[in-house]
Amino acid sequence: MVRRGRPFVMVMLCLSLLGSQSSVVAASEGEQVDRTVLRQISSEVGTVSSVSAQFDQQHVGYVDPETGTIYYNISGVQDDKRWYSVVERSPDGTLMRWEDGFTSIYDAGDAAPRVSILPSKYSPGDLNQGYYYDVASSTVREGNAYAVSPDHRWAFTIDERYVAEQDQNGANRIQKEYSYWVKDADTKELEEVFTSPSYARAAWTVDNQMILQRYSTKAKQNEIVLFDPSTHKWQFVMNASLLLYLRDRHLLVYTNNEPTRQPKAYDMSTKRAEVLTTEALNKLYEESRQSYSEIEKLDPELNITRLPVKSLAFTRNREHKVELDGQTIKFPYAVKKKGTLWLPVKPLADALHWRIEPLKTEAADYQYGIQQGAYRIELVNENSIVIKDRLFITRGQLQSLGYKDIQVSPNKMGK
Repeated sequence: MVRRGRPFVMVMLCLSLLGSQSSVVAASEGEQVDRTVLRQISSEVGTVSSVSAQFDQQHVGYVDPETGTIYYNISGVQDDKRWYSVVERSPDGTLMRWEDGFTSIYDAGDAAPRVSILPSKYSPGDLNQGYYYDVASSTVREGNAYAVSPDHRWAFTIDERYVAEQDQNGANRIQKEYSYWVKDADTKELEEVFTSPSYARAAWTVDNQMILQRYSTKAKQNEIVLFDPSTHKWQFVMNASLLLYLRDRHLLVYTNNEPTRQPKAYDMSTKRAEVLTTEALNKLYEESRQSYSEIEKLDPELNITRLPVKSLAFTRNREHKVELDGQTIKFPYAVKKKGTLWLPVKPLADALHWRIEPLKTEAADYQYGIQQGAYRIELVNENSIVIKDRLFITRGQLQSLGYKDIQVSPNKMGK
């Protein structure tokens, strides 16, 4: 019998559970970004203020649509070591260089722009989340960068993970899985609404629904569907593969699931479809991408060490909190999956001084003991989940650890 496995856990899960691992955040799959400056090399200069060499690479990573401020990712080489920095140009032409350690910024569509940081600057926090830039407050935040709906009532984020599945012979098979989470701006609840082994190209429509591609086990082919977060209802659109969605035109670009894969455009307002030529398709792709190619470049002779340095605030988001018998612990987030609310183990273990005992750390067969005074539970594949290499538990398991009054709620301060 084929058994659906739990998320894949690296062999080093015990280390991930007990302490953060350093890494440089890269762009997610499916994002159309220039990664030239994002490629970090092992021998890099961490203090840009000390360089004398000029930059040899530059590109616009982001333009703030509200203020018009332009953010350039630049890079150069000195003494065989590469350095990275971000320079911002205000609408009046004023240039400033971001403080050392922040290496690039890049557009993320409906979500806030992502930021890359050297591990020596800030190591990842409890859940190995990404970093993004809050333009309004000049703050770099560690946390979920949500794609926000047009009415700002909903937002979604994508979690990428590896899962272990057991085949009929008992062998473990590892595959990637994309998990789509929707957040309610009013209640602050975060819920998984969809998982897929392939990138679903999800986007917000003009009427605040999610449009995405998924595989229909009934029809045995790809289908395009709409998800209404206000009702939790799915609506079938067509059997086809989604290429892109242009919200300002409410235009769906797709191919039918047949050998020719002829691209077509479907106007979701008029319900009319038309066949696209290769030239027409390419124009739509160009329209869908954020292009900064026409923006004026920085003077290649610019000495960035003479620019004023912009200091950035840094914070780690704490979207939720739990009150346990009078004690309050804030943590990155709690997420609901199939009706069950899951809470991260590590911030709770750190705050409450639990004893963690790694018994098994293999990918598809992990086992951890948690000791709280006279109470003990064991977490295995069947009674826990793993998100971003971190274990999550339920309120029922907290009760099994001896806690009686358990209240989970949004952390209004957010940090």
